[in-house]
Amino acid sequence: MLIKTRGIVFRTVKYGETSVIADIYTEERGLQAYILHGVRTKKPKFHSGLVQPMSLLDLVVYAREGKELHHVKELKSAYPYRTIPFTLLKGAVGSFILELSQKSVKESESNLELFSFLFSTFVFLDETTLPVLNTHLSFTVKLAAYLGIMPQAENQTPDLCFDIRSGVFSTSLQVHQYYMDRRESEILLQLLQTPFKESHNISMNTEERRKFLTDMMKFYEFHVPDFREMKSFSILQTVLS
Repeated sequence: MLIKTRGIVFRTVKYGETSVIADIYTEERGLQAYILHGVRTKKPKFHSGLVQPMSLLDLVVYAREGKELHHVKELKSAYPYRTIPFTLLKGAVGSFILELSQKSVKESESNLELFSFLFSTFVFLDETTLPVLNTHLSFTVKLAAYLGIMPQAENQTPDLCFDIRSGVFSTSLQVHQYYMDRRESEILLQLLQTPFKESHNISMNTEERRKFLTDMMKFYEFHVPDFREMKSFSILQTVLS
């Protein structure tokens, strides 16, 4: 069966001498693995540059139930990047967003709202002329909400602290080390309440960004199964310092 779908390339690995296997998060089928034959030859059917991680694609694919590896019939760019590959900060933010998505989103079923959020995030990052210093923080919080692991902002007050381990705002005594302090909890509340594209309006300094992101990574370790260390984390922290 042939299916038309948009997709986001999460990861590619070499396969044999001329082919690659690409993990692509698709609008219609969720996360799927596709083999692309001959892309590493002199005259490929599909240019290898189209299936680089973070690429946004329009695809026509073969879908076979019960198969773990699928084939691609047609492939083209859905949105060619204009700034992310050429801007150090945007590139670092984009790489972080991509890796966080790849480590968190694993379902092989359609989730139209989540796909739209991921796709529009990369387009926004590429097109925006606004500051992006808070973009990755807002994405980290918003993605957790799409994954169903982040509490709602309603009825929360600034005097509460966020319990990283249990995933709730609390006034109880800190009986373990996995709590955000009052300032971090305030930032989290602001990010929950602020639209993604307006996160630049939230005021915080470099150290606050660094500490908040570190604790959000601990939160993901607690609440996302098999969540592993983020390679892009230290790179992003260096770029932002």
